[in-house]
Amino acid sequence: MSDTTFNVSPEVTKKRDREIVDYVGELRTALRRPIEQHWLPRNPVVSCDDDHALIKALTYSFYDHVPLRLTPDALWITLARGFALHVNENAEELRHRFVSHSGKKKLTVTRMDFSLGRENPWPEVFAAFADQIDEHTGGLGKIVRADFSTTGPTEVAASNLMAMDTFKSYFKYDFFGGCGIPRITLAGTEQDWNKLRRLAQQFAEFGLEDWINALDPILEQFCNAKRGKVDDEFWKSMFRYNSGSGRAVMTGWANVLFPYFKNDREQLYFNPFLNDWKQRLEIDDKQHRQERWEDPQGIGIGAIPNCMTSVPLTVHWGTQETEMRLVGGLLAVTQDEATNTLEPECGWVIIYEYESPVDELFAHYYKWLEQRAEKQIAKPSHDIFNP
Repeated sequence: MSDTTFNVSPEVTKKRDREIVDYVGELRTALRRPIEQHWLPRNPVVSCDDDHALIKALTYSFYDHVPLRLTPDALWITLARGFALHVNENAEELRHRFVSHSGKKKLTVTRMDFSLGRENPWPEVFAAFADQIDEHTGGLGKIVRADFSTTGPTEVAASNLMAMDTFKSYFKYDFFGGCGIPRITLAGTEQDWNKLRRLAQQFAEFGLEDWINALDPILEQFCNAKRGKVDDEFWKSMFRYNSGSGRAVMTGWANVLFPYFKNDREQLYFNPFLNDWKQRLEIDDKQHRQERWEDPQGIGIGAIPNCMTSVPLTVHWGTQETEMRLVGGLLAVTQDEATNTLEPECGWVIIYEYESPVDELFAHYYKWLEQRAEKQIAKPSHDIFNP
């Protein structure tokens, strides 16, 4: 990069230093909106509002008697903004110069690795939209894009946004984001996964043919992955849970792992999503909040029966009987402290049959003490609290 500096009014001397401002707070005030994410300025910010930044810089430089630095990008973005205003002011007259369609064509970008509330590479989204604009305008979208020796990632992002603004009369921009699973580890051996698949196929003999027919291709992908043949698109399609905007529904092939769902009355019904999970996933990824509410493509997590066994057990303490229950299954999610890897974990619990208040420490034990005092039941030889 080669800067050229020349004198304009060398006789003036600096009059003042501008205070550094909280540019995020200033932007929030100027835009009157909450901010999700923002760029990081190269130097301390002394002004950040809804005035034109080029003119603000000229004003401060002139009155404070301090030098001014101008980049091709700053001047180009200024000119491109003027062009954008002109195009939008005369959108229909200029339509034939840029696009062949009528109305607004929907452009979409999907990034399931994005999640609101955390840092995301938004400039990549701007670039993806700008590339689509180029495709639909015969490359004319590049007319406002900055491409100078001084153009850095922030300038590229700003000029891509300028392209989106210039042609917003012809396009509607839709972004689909969500969460994602960074990586998956399949434990065990290849033989383990082949065995699991064979065992599952036996369920078809007991009236679950439809479920196993849909499930077997899923299990085959586990076996393939264990052999090193990983289908990226398949694993990315494992799970979506669109919540926070409209009805919260789960889509993806994880649905196929369950032959039954339950309704609000805890009644079971057969899984209706076994054979079209892929189509439903694609539809859900593109649905808006109202569409998802009116036409859900999956079910809420609460509709999935839990993975807890529940077996009643009568325990005999001498001549006395106590009704208990054995609970087991997938009961917890653990997280490795070193790698942050999550894992569903098997567990078991032995509980008393009667209900107990959950907000009292050792409430079930105190209840047992009360029962023993009333019924004179013998104390068990092994007390879980006093071994």
